[in-house]
Amino acid sequence: MSVAGKVLKKAISIAPYLLLIIMLGVSMLPLISMLGISFRTDETIWATRGIFPTEPSIEFYHRVLSDIRMVRYFGNSFYVALTTSLVTLVMALFGGYAMARFRRKVPGIRFFITFILMIQMFPTMQIIIPLFINFAELGIMNTWYTLMLAYPAFTLPMSLLMMNSFIEGIPTDIEEAGRIDGCNRFQVITKIVFPIAKPGIASVMILAFNHAWNEFLIALLLIRTDSYRTIPIGLHNFVQENHTDWGAIMAASTLMLIPILLFLNIVQKHIVSGLTMGAVKG
Repeated sequence: MSVAGKVLKKAISIAPYLLLIIMLGVSMLPLISMLGISFRTDETIWATRGIFPTEPSIEFYHRVLSDIRMVRYFGNSFYVALTTSLVTLVMALFGGYAMARFRRKVPGIRFFITFILMIQMFPTMQIIIPLFINFAELGIMNTWYTLMLAYPAFTLPMSLLMMNSFIEGIPTDIEEAGRIDGCNRFQVITKIVFPIAKPGIASVMILAFNHAWNEFLIALLLIRTDSYRTIPIGLHNFVQENHTDWGAIMAASTLMLIPILLFLNIVQKHIVSGLTMGAVKG
């Protein structure tokens, strides 16, 4: 092969990775710009055209963290998001197990799975109004429990399908061995299926936590009391009639990324470890 042919072959092999790097850079540009703006000051936020300021400042971060309401909003969001992820996980684990193991024994499960897929097709705007009316009639508005009941309704359908797929990949021989050793159905799920399904569990928790942490519309309509609001709603405190504090908004948005990254870092190791756990002895 000629030198030109070798160079062309090498370029073709590198091209997909180069394209991915370019796409990653373009997708990360808004986040990088948000980070750069958050370290500016009121005087330099519009005066500097570069992404990063020449003289970084934590003025906007101090403004956000010194506001006691914003600290409370962060606490509310974390409490609601963590509770939502745990509730979604428990329901998805047992529901996904039932869908995977009793599909042939219980009539209607296949229709139920199709129904779940149909639910995912409806936009949030079509569901939020009936949800608002029902919550108002039940008298459960303006509390943490409002969001803890509403969010799993949106995160559970996809979580059920994810857990169903993961549990279907677990050999039934492992469960039968556990039943022979004296485990009941509940012990089989908690002691055998649960450790092996760690990749699915981690994925479900990441999905539910991320949705509850960043959700805006449902929290805006169902929560009217300031003490129970979450951080996406709290960002509107920096939007006034004649002025918008973009620096504080960028700083608060950057702080919003930290719990998501920490939670992802804690949970993602179980995705890898769970893939290598479990084996069927011949």
